[in-house]
Amino acid sequence: MRKSKRRLVSGIGIALTLLPGAFLATGCSSDSDSRTSEVLKGVQGVVFIQRTKRGGMGDIFQYADYAPGGNIFTLTPPSADGKLTNVTNMVNGDVQAMDLSFDAKEIVYSAREEGSSDYHIYRINLDGSNPCMEGQRGACKLTSGPDTYVYPIYVPGGRIVAMTTRVVEANTPQFRDEYERGVTAQLVSFNLDGSDLKLGPRNLSHRVSPALASDGRVLMTQWDHLGNVNEGNLMFVNPDMSTAREAYGKEGSGITNSVIKAREVRPGVVVAIATARDRTIQAGKLISIELGKKEADAHATDLTPQVPGGNEPSFNGVGRYYDAYPVGDVMKPSFLVSWADGPVQSEILGQAGLNPDFGIYLFDNGKRYPLYNNPEMWEVSPIAIAARKEPPTVAPSAKNTFSDTNVLMGALDVYQSSLGAIAPGTAKMVRIMEGFSAEEGTRDFGLTMFDGHVRLGEVPVQPDGSFAALVPANVPIHQQLLDEFGMAIRTENVWVSAGPGQSRFCGGCHEDRGATTIVQPGVAQAIALGPVNLDLARALRKSTDYSYAAVKGVPWDKALQPIMDAKCVSCHNGTPGPANYSYTLIDTSVMPATPTTITFDLRGIAAPMLDENLSTYSMSHLSLIGPDRILSEPNSPLELAPGSAMPKSFVTPSSARESDLIKKLNPVRMYPTVDMNVRAFNTATHPQDVGGTALTADEIYLFTLMADMGGQFISRENLPGNGY
Repeated sequence: MRKSKRRLVSGIGIALTLLPGAFLATGCSSDSDSRTSEVLKGVQGVVFIQRTKRGGMGDIFQYADYAPGGNIFTLTPPSADGKLTNVTNMVNGDVQAMDLSFDAKEIVYSAREEGSSDYHIYRINLDGSNPCMEGQRGACKLTSGPDTYVYPIYVPGGRIVAMTTRVVEANTPQFRDEYERGVTAQLVSFNLDGSDLKLGPRNLSHRVSPALASDGRVLMTQWDHLGNVNEGNLMFVNPDMSTAREAYGKEGSGITNSVIKAREVRPGVVVAIATARDRTIQAGKLISIELGKKEADAHATDLTPQVPGGNEPSFNGVGRYYDAYPVGDVMKPSFLVSWADGPVQSEILGQAGLNPDFGIYLFDNGKRYPLYNNPEMWEVSPIAIAARKEPPTVAPSAKNTFSDTNVLMGALDVYQSSLGAIAPGTAKMVRIMEGFSAEEGTRDFGLTMFDGHVRLGEVPVQPDGSFAALVPANVPIHQQLLDEFGMAIRTENVWVSAGPGQSRFCGGCHEDRGATTIVQPGVAQAIALGPVNLDLARALRKSTDYSYAAVKGVPWDKALQPIMDAKCVSCHNGTPGPANYSYTLIDTSVMPATPTTITFDLRGIAAPMLDENLSTYSMSHLSLIGPDRILSEPNSPLELAPGSAMPKSFVTPSSARESDLIKKLNPVRMYPTVDMNVRAFNTATHPQDVGGTALTADEIYLFTLMADMGGQFISRENLPGNGY
């Protein structure tokens, strides 16, 4: 959501009577000790992170919330009266995440040391000795430089997978997320000594919280943001950072907005934290997920139904869970958890001047048994100190055979899709687009929730339903299936990416996650003909002109406004009347609240200063897109005046065919050749229906492309250099 000028917190009847250090376990101390000893039999101890208390941490994808005073501790044996040992002994440092080695003798962790501005990756033996230098004490540092490295885990073959802000594309800025505009975390892999560092392909948003599955793949949370899609879903990826596949949560299948910190319980079953995107202090309810072979088959069981799944406060005695680690019988697992009592909601706690108090518990059959809690600190990320079997090494992904530098993208049959039935023969082209965000030089792109798009090109759908293209590596790609009028029939609502020489070629959607689609020459017509080459150097990935053949981005002021100035503003000029309706808004962030009347106007003059976001845009953008998305945001400062007409949106972001503007312009047939006499809709065509000058096929396509790409105002063509 776009941030408004002010943020209000409505009163909620929750008693903020937190008792520091108070354990709310069921049963007496002897019951707790007995059950803990039974479940953790054979476990040497527990290793966990202790952090200084804090109250916010941003949304669930933010990774670098520094507060000095963090360290890693062991508790041996794993009981309330076990021995506590400081493993890392940092002074004024902070620990972000960690993992235990397969032989349970050392840990890898992300920490920010005193005097540093970044988090880096370290290894240390549990006894405090240095695993890189025999006979030495302390940790060995594996990464360096100006970038941040977080969320390290051990993977087979003597390597570590983590997340980093370091960018894989040379001389380019790293993506920034869609709301806080923080530098995004992306995949990285390196040897145990820090050598042979390799960077993975990028998602437009964050990738966080990796964990290793027993088949050798990495399970992680990916922030999927594309228009109204704004959620954290589980993805599998190979340790070489290739072959990303859906696991759980996409297409509305998740029980909450986001699922994070997943860990495998047994093959096909994981435990995770289900929560909202923000204001939950990165905590939520415990869920058990059965993955199934297809993402659509995955389903979750709520282990803590009283814990809220949104960002509303939790209640005393309910609280929220920060993370979980499975222990005991894998068929009837218990969990080491980090849990805090009370509201555990950043705004509510902030108003009360309180911070949550996370401690370590055993969660067993719905009950919590306390292990350790220092009421002045957080205790999170508990791991049972026990050796585990090293999974098999996953073989590197095969190259696509067409290019060592580009990604092969395509499908064997676009009509085999879970996105909805598509009539055979109606799909003519696949539009392939690159995504970018605030790193290119802007914070807000327009009045919709879409970030930047670049049209790389369009690829023919062959008679057998196949298509194939070579696209740039390491960049997020968005695909749309087009009809003969150049309008999207279906829009893939996620970004996909891959590394040089890799393939994102599917048979259909939601095929077996464990399978690889083998594409042999001659199997599909698109492959037999050869993939269309859409690889473009970065300098060429913006428009030099706005004809159909050349257009990349659709900057509102450069591509669309000249058309409206020439063919629209003689009628739609802000003068109230039948051609220009009016509505009235009130900005409640100023006192006294003053009403402002907006009249439909397709001129390029600046929109009135009603809100910090509206001042950037033109009247034509406000008139066609409408302010309804700002009006509908929680705690929006804008309100519709009593008795006013409702604002209209003439553009439906990501769907030209559902947009009233496009219906009025009535697109012409574009494929296989342009035919001005064949129109998409059986309605009058504007503006010639009122005696105006007709738009050309290229001009109509620009408006169609603008709508299908999200209706944004800013494109790459508006932004400063960054190497272009």
